[in-house]
Amino acid sequence: MPFPDSFTTERLRAERLTPDHLAEVQRMHRDPAVMAHLGGVRDEERTAAYLARNLQHWADYGFGLWILREVSGGDPVGRAVLRHLSVEGVDEVEVGYGFYQPDARPPVPGSGIDRRGDQPGQPRVAAGAAKGRTRLRA
Repeated sequence: MPFPDSFTTERLRAERLTPDHLAEVQRMHRDPAVMAHLGGVRDEERTAAYLARNLQHWADYGFGLWILREVSGGDPVGRAVLRHLSVEGVDEVEVGYGFYQPDARPPVPGSGIDRRGDQPGQPRVAAGAAKGRTRLRA
């Protein structure tokens, strides 16, 4: 079963990452607060490579990164990700998200890895969660 290019929850609308999202990815990658947990601020060249890798991930696997907006529309409020990721040399499936704060601060990135599926024959999943975040409504 393929993953959807877009989907909605009660409050959010997710849209598949496209080349049109370059400005949004650049905004995230230029912000030191967001990138503090993600390897530091990235220049335009590294951001372009990141976008290309994530677009290729969609082409290869049929899932990847979604940009999130309120169902009423407007500017992005965050992003969600489901993608392959190498963790300690093991192919994992990363589950992550980041939401902008109500006052338009950048999203708080997920941190930490929680692995599931360590039984033989089960898929492995790596999930990130932001430390100190106690409330999330999706």
